[in-house]
Amino acid sequence: MEWHQDRDGFNAQLNRADMNGVLLNIIRAKNPSHVGMKGVVVMDRKCTFTIVTEKSGTKIIPKAGCVFEIFWTKPDEKKIQLFGKYFCIRPEERATRRVRLIMVPIL
Repeated sequence: MEWHQDRDGFNAQLNRADMNGVLLNIIRAKNPSHVGMKGVVVMDRKCTFTIVTEKSGTKIIPKAGCVFEIFWTKPDEKKIQLFGKYFCIRPEERATRRVRLIMVPIL
């Protein structure tokens, strides 16, 4: 089954996923200096991601107001846009609770 055919199952899987170690690219942000920043997530908190970049070390990026692009590699490579405002919840609550993840684009 293709991942886009079972969107609810994929959303649930993405919602429970551990974001530590994920390669993250910021494609839109309220703070223009964050746009284009790319790094690996080392800490996932309720309202922020801490990422390690190649050039400037660690950066704390707020989730709200940002659109992230994550690289999903298994079973095949995909780029997924993640709207940070829908991920402002503690990671341990995301993993255990049934959280409704609404993926509506910001127009």
